[in-house]
Amino acid sequence: MDPPRRRNLLRPLPPRVPAPQQHRRTPPVLADEYRTQPGEAATLVNLNTDSGGELFWQIAAWTPEWNFLGVRGAYGQQIMPHHACPTARSSTAFPGSRCATTSTPAPA
Repeated sequence: MDPPRRRNLLRPLPPRVPAPQQHRRTPPVLADEYRTQPGEAATLVNLNTDSGGELFWQIAAWTPEWNFLGVRGAYGQQIMPHHACPTARSSTAFPGSRCATTSTPAPA
């Protein structure tokens, strides 16, 4: 059996094509209105499947020593637990200025 030909290795490389110009787009959200301070609960915003809603409730059930806050999102089917978890609660979306902190509880 003959060895493979290697003459293609000696041909010059094609000229480098410049990358297309990229544009940065900012999200249509005022981030300062949703900025939070660390609180007392592990939080997941948007409890749909793509965001890990099922895993969120499983971890909440497995770790009763932590507090959890699930915030229902505005799109997609939101995953809710089949049974109550004493250390986890859910909430509708609200501005970041009202998010849970050590002194101000989140709305239920």
